Order: sequence, then C-alpha cells, then structure tokens
Amino acid sequence: MRVLSLWLIVLLAASLPFELRTPLLQLGPLAITNVEAVLYLALGAWAVNVLLTRRITFTAVHGAVVLMALALVLSALFAPTERAAAWKFTLRSLGGMALCFAVADIVRTPAQLRLVVGALVAAALLSALAALAEVWWPASRVLLAAFKTHTFNVGGFIRAGGTFEYPNTAAMFWEAVLPLGIALAAFTGRGEAVLRPYVTSLITAILVQAIILSASRAAFVGMGLALVVLMGLSWRLPALRASAFAGAAAALLVVAANLMANPLMALRLQSETNDTWFRAEIFADAQPITLPAGEAMTATVRLRNTSIVAWQAAGEQPVRLSYHWLDATTNKTVVLNGLRTDLPHDVLPDEEITLASRVIAPSAPGAYLLQWDVLQEHVSWFSTYRNPTVNVAVTVISSTQLVQPANEAPPMQPITRSVRNEPTRRDLWRAAWQMWVQHPIFGVGPDNFRHLYGPYLNLGSFNTAIHTNNWYIEVLTNTGLGGAISLVVFMLALARATFRPVRWRWRASHGASLQAPPGRSAWLRVSCYAALLTFFAHGLLDYFFEFTPTYGLFWLLVGLVSNRRG
Repeated sequence: MRVLSLWLIVLLAASLPFELRTPLLQLGPLAITNVEAVLYLALGAWAVNVLLTRRITFTAVHGAVVLMALALVLSALFAPTERAAAWKFTLRSLGGMALCFAVADIVRTPAQLRLVVGALVAAALLSALAALAEVWWPASRVLLAAFKTHTFNVGGFIRAGGTFEYPNTAAMFWEAVLPLGIALAAFTGRGEAVLRPYVTSLITAILVQAIILSASRAAFVGMGLALVVLMGLSWRLPALRASAFAGAAAALLVVAANLMANPLMALRLQSETNDTWFRAEIFADAQPITLPAGEAMTATVRLRNTSIVAWQAAGEQPVRLSYHWLDATTNKTVVLNGLRTDLPHDVLPDEEITLASRVIAPSAPGAYLLQWDVLQEHVSWFSTYRNPTVNVAVTVISSTQLVQPANEAPPMQPITRSVRNEPTRRDLWRAAWQMWVQHPIFGVGPDNFRHLYGPYLNLGSFNTAIHTNNWYIEVLTNTGLGGAISLVVFMLALARATFRPVRWRWRASHGASLQAPPGRSAWLRVSCYAALLTFFAHGLLDYFFEFTPTYGLFWLLVGLVSNRRG
C-alpha cells in the first residue's frame, strides 16, 4: 500500500498543471476534478497504509497545520453568511492539508524525493511549453480549451496561462517549481557534470519565459527571491552553486531580451489593472438631433489617446471609433455594434485626432441616446473598462421609406452590456479591513471575502472571482484572528524545520564538529523551501488557495520539507 501511495503522489505531482474544466463527478457541493480525484485517491491509499502500519509522521509543522485546520473549521462554523461556500472551501482545504501528512509519511528516501520533484519539474516544463505555444502558435489554443474558458488578452497582448485557467495561477506554479528544476539539474551524475549549466539554463529559460508571458508582476518578485535564496544556500556546495548561478544568469538574460524586444511587456508590468490600456477622451457635439428612421448621417468626433499604449490603426486588433444606441427611457442598449470608423494612422499616447464618423439611425422611431465609444477589435469596448462615453439625445422619426406607420414599428429589444467592476488592491484591502473590524475573531468565513466585498465598495454588481490579492489579508479577513495566529505559528514551525541544512552549513564553516553533512536530498529539500518562499512572497500581492494546482503544490512542498527522513 505504501508503494501505491507513493506512485499516486507522483501522479498527483505530474497532473497538477493539467486540471480539466469539466469535473469528473459531483459529490454534494463538491465538484471533483481529475486532479482532485488523484489527490483523494492518494489520501485514501495513505489512510489505509496508516491503518495497517499504525504509524504516522507528526512534527511541529504538522501540529501547526492542525491548528490552521481548526481555525478554518471554527470560521466556517461561525460564518455570518454564505456558510455553504465557506464549508465547501474548508473541505477542499482540509484535503490539501492532509496531503502534507501523506507526503511526509510516504516520501522517505532520497530516490523517492527526487522522483516526486522530477514529476513536478516535468509537469511544469510541459505546461510552460503550452504557454509558449499559446502565444507563439495560435492554433494550439484550441487544445488548451480543455483546461481554460478563454485566452486572456490585454490591449492585444496575450497573457499566457498555458494549461492553467488563469495567468497568475500559472505564474505562481512556474515560479515555485523553478528552484526545484535548478536543484534537480545540479544532481546529475559526475560524468554528466559538464552538462549541468546547459540543462539548468534550458529549464530556467523555459520557465522564466512562460512567467514573462503570463505578465504577472508579483511573479517576478517571487522568482527573484527564490533565485537569491538558492544562490545563498548553495555557496559552499559547488554543484548546486554552479546550477544556481547558471539559472540566475539565464533568468536575467531571458528577462532582458523580452523587455528589449517587447516594450508592451514593460508597460504591462507598470500597470496594476487593465483599465489603463483602454482609455480615451471623446469630444462630440452633444446637442439634441433628429433623424429619420434607418437613415445615415456624418458626425465629427475628436479622440485623444489617454491610455498607456499606442492605438494601432491596422492589423488583427485595430482600435476604432464606434457607437451604441440606447433607449432614452430605460437607458438599455438596443444596438450594440454601430458602424466602425477607422483611424487614419497609429495614435500615440496623448495624441489627438479628428474623425468623420458615419452613423445609421435605428429602424424603429422613438427617443434614443447615441453613445460614442471606442473599441479594440476582438478585444474589448473601452466602456467595458469604465472609460467615459459621450451621449447625444436623438429623436428618430418615421420615414417615408418605411412600410409600417411609426406607431406600429416593432420595438427594439434591449441588449445586455457588461462593465468590469474591478477595484484596485487598495480598494479591496479597504473593504477587507472593514469586514475584519466587524468580525475580528472568526472572520467572515473561509473564502467569503469574494462573495461579500461589493457592498463595502458600493458596487451593485461585482466579480465574485476576485480575492483580496493578498494571502495574509485574505486569511485575516476570512478566518479572523484565529486564522491569522495559526498562520504565524505555521510559518515559524516551517522555518524551523527547513533551516536545518542552513544551520549545518553555518556551523561547518566555523569548524564545528558534526555528523556527516546532509546529502543531496537535503539540499533538494532546501530547494523546496525556496519554492515555498515564492508563495509567501507572491502572497503579498495575490491569493492562490482557491485553485487546486497551487494549493496542491503548496501542501505537497510542505510535506517534503517537514519530513525528517532522507
């Protein structure tokens, strides 16, 4: 049973980046995906092994994990609202926490450790290659539809996610696996030592390129921190040091090449939200006008580019001027897509142009609003990102060309238009603070911030897929002081468990008499610690414990570093 548990853990490590959108089955409120099915099979096999051997690995880290689990359960139990969502998240989180017990108990030998880490690295490389194909080979996006609903596009710039649903989730996974790949490359055989820098550079280049194409700013911080930590810990270990420095050099070269070749990347990293990519000032005559139904007119409109990027006049995704027709009484959109007016040339930021735009009136007489808007074809209307529009009152009268009398014209059906209500991190953190003040002990319930933040920001409708974008604030808001304290205890226990090799290296450098130095598996475990550091660093600007690939990776890494064996 132990062998079966090991191979199921290896299978889980290899499948984490490949979670299918369609669940395999539904168990009550839980939709079980292919990755979660492997996770629960691994946990089941481990549980049987525990019953047979009557032994279980339990360290200070595991004690802290139990404390975190207790905080989650209490928070869900006392959640003021959305208790079903709170319990759903709690049950999934308990499965992830159990994984760290299973890994610590099953992965005992250096060979088993390398097997699990190798599976993680191979899976990450494959998903990263899928991300490169997503950007550089558009035909591959059809295959990726099994893993994601759509490709993320910002101002014509593809944010690669590869086989992950979201680019930020993908970036978190790749940056965490990066130090594992570098350490694994360092442990090739002596006869192949000459290949170490090349293998390391190749692994690093693929993962770093994928991270760059994801356009996640926080991933750069986590990636840099992991490389610095790995270089520091490997200073007195020649093989690991060579790989760590080769990886850092390769990462710097890849980042520099991308920033020089693609200026849009630098702009993306400077902007917190996508709103600044879709900004324009529209100047049009707002005097009321009258038009015959179905007839055309020409209007003069001035545009100023107030976004951070140049507007392209040609290509697959040009920027154009257009309009919508709204019912003047209900303010509902009745004609979404008006005629397009091309730009005469590419328009630089802060540049202004004047256009002669052709407009066709609605076919049904009535009172309307002509709403001027700008769009980037196949990407988005600027108004979707809350860019101001200009409305002109228009009275549409009957025309002699119409067969039906005006009072019998068929009514025009309203069209639903979406507007992105995506607050900034500062807004989200302000809402989180207000929530915590109201529920300081147990919080608002696990995973409940995203269901509740809208009213705190006076949003009538809001995106429930948005979190606080900060792991620590999310924990404090959702699980209160109990959850925050348990997280601090967990971090301290984890640091104590993972710094043993560091203590050995420091004492050895000062001539202390010790037992045999830790072997390669111990330093591979140190790379797992560097990988965990990316979660704590990236967690300052994002939150990942809603997603199976990332919470699965996190708890798997915790199990690897908390095991005293090997």
